[in-house]
Amino acid sequence: MADALLIFKPDSAYRLAARAGIWGWLASERDWNVESLEWFQPPASLIESHYDFLQGRPFFPWLVDFMSALPVVVGRITASEESLKQMRYELGETQIAKSRPGSLRERYGIHGGLNCLHLSDALETGAAEVKRWSDFVQLDQVRFA
Repeated sequence: MADALLIFKPDSAYRLAARAGIWGWLASERDWNVESLEWFQPPASLIESHYDFLQGRPFFPWLVDFMSALPVVVGRITASEESLKQMRYELGETQIAKSRPGSLRERYGIHGGLNCLHLSDALETGAAEVKRWSDFVQLDQVRFA
C-alpha cells in the first residue's frame, strides 16, 4: 500500500450534494483506506508548487486563486497501485466534457477544470504530494474541527 493525496476542490467542498456523493464513494474503502481528512486553507505558494507543471498556462493564475481562496478538504489515502488506477478510473477525466458517463467528475464536476476532486495519479506522485502537503497540514488522522 502506498500514499496518495486527495483534495476536495472548492467546487465540491462547498456543494453539499457533491461533497456527500464523493464522500459516499470514498467511505466505501473497497480497496483503499482513508488515513486522514481535514479542512485546510492552502497558501498560494503551496498551490503553485503543487501545480508547478501547469505554470505558464493561461489559466494558471486563476487556478492558484481558485484553490487558495477558501479552505478545502485535504486528505491522505493508502492504496495499491491497482486500486489507485481503479479510483482514478471511477473519478474520470480531468476535463468534464471528456469524462465518461457515471464518473464522479461527470456527476459532480461543473465544467472545464472545475472537476471536483484531486487524486494523485500514480504512486510516485502520491508520495511526493503527500510529502509536500505534510509540511503544511497534518495528514495522519481524520479531523473536521
